[in-house]
Amino acid sequence: MLGAGGARLVQGLRAGTQAWLWGARGRSLALVHAARGLHAANWQPSAGRGPRGRPLSLSAAAVVNSAPRPLQPYLRLMRLDKPIGTWLLYLPCTWSIGLAADPGCLPDWYMLSLFGTGAVLMRGAGCTINDMWDQDYDKKVTRTASRPIAAGDISTFQSFVFLGGQLTLALGVLLCLNYYSIALGAASLLLVITYPLMKRITYWPQLALGLTFNWGALLGWSAVKGSCDPSVCLPLYFSGIMWTLIYDTIYAHQDKKDDALIGLKSTALRFCEDTKKWLSGFSVAMLGALSLVGVNSGQTAPYYAALAAVGAHLTHQIYTLDIHRPEDCWEKFTSNRTIGLIIFVGIVLGNFQPVCGSTLLNSVLKMNPVVSQPGYGSAVSGSSDWQTGTFDCFDDIGICLCGAFFPLCLSCQIASDMDEFCLCGSSVAMRTMYRTRYGIPGSICKDFLCLVKFTW
Repeated sequence: MLGAGGARLVQGLRAGTQAWLWGARGRSLALVHAARGLHAANWQPSAGRGPRGRPLSLSAAAVVNSAPRPLQPYLRLMRLDKPIGTWLLYLPCTWSIGLAADPGCLPDWYMLSLFGTGAVLMRGAGCTINDMWDQDYDKKVTRTASRPIAAGDISTFQSFVFLGGQLTLALGVLLCLNYYSIALGAASLLLVITYPLMKRITYWPQLALGLTFNWGALLGWSAVKGSCDPSVCLPLYFSGIMWTLIYDTIYAHQDKKDDALIGLKSTALRFCEDTKKWLSGFSVAMLGALSLVGVNSGQTAPYYAALAAVGAHLTHQIYTLDIHRPEDCWEKFTSNRTIGLIIFVGIVLGNFQPVCGSTLLNSVLKMNPVVSQPGYGSAVSGSSDWQTGTFDCFDDIGICLCGAFFPLCLSCQIASDMDEFCLCGSSVAMRTMYRTRYGIPGSICKDFLCLVKFTW
């Protein structure tokens, strides 16, 4: 077939060459013959093609398709060709790790990479378990009939062995964390195993998925801090569950006809035409919980700006959603990665915004080994009201750390009556004086005007 097409292509080009010699009338006929030759050869531009004749692409699906053929079914079983699920599992982990970072610091990159690896492995393990449970159902659904186990590309035994390998590697990642986080992470395995069964017994399997997929909101904080802070972790976990109810309900609308025929349940079938009302309620709950997270963790303006952007994104997503078009449901579902990234960026930027309160002061003082020594506070203040060592409770101390926002702070008395002093003021002379007198590290004395009033 290729030989015949090539021959016709050569004939067409030969006719084109003769046409320039025969004149205008001949050129028209020759171009027709050339076009026929190209059409018969199914000609396509060769630019951008790899050595095997495939288009060059860095997409996940293209990477999987370019892998050795025996490996491809296993990679598809892990859903490496569709990484959106890995993103949705990973992003709540990044929120928690970002919130656990100290003020003025970036999230721990080692933890981010560790959790990223864990997300790939655990999402793959979850998909393997799901396909093992659902292989008989997957054969009856058009969208899932080509999955490796349902299609017969991988046997049940092979998938079981592969699952063991993924869980072993995931355990290796988990063991890199502290003991509290190891126990907490191991507790999630029950959710991973039982989630696929929920669609058989309840119309709320998306809730079970939310409990499973957002476990990283608890684990990320504990991995950094050593334990969970309920005032931050619980509302963060709840907001993630609400987010999952939003995007997975949209996802479930793709299969609602097949699910109804084979007896599977979902929130898409539960909500039906009221889906947008339910999604709106979940969105309000999600944003409310994230706002509470911001208050309890001392977040600042960039974080709340990110929440406003998330609210706008959700409003547009829900308003324009067509639950009767599977392709639109898929598009809206995948757009939720943007929501997760916006929240993460808001957290990171919020950590660099000047903070009003004792959080930044504690960080500043703890960075100075001289100031944090027991007894140093009384030597400076002449009073036992400065609680040295902990710096968590400053009785009789008024704190202002918002000079960058409130110019009135600039007009406060600094050291006129020995009642107030500048910890790291904006003037070079004042910074120099207090670096010398109180041993404040020079790196701390940036552009903040931090006034601390003591009761002498």
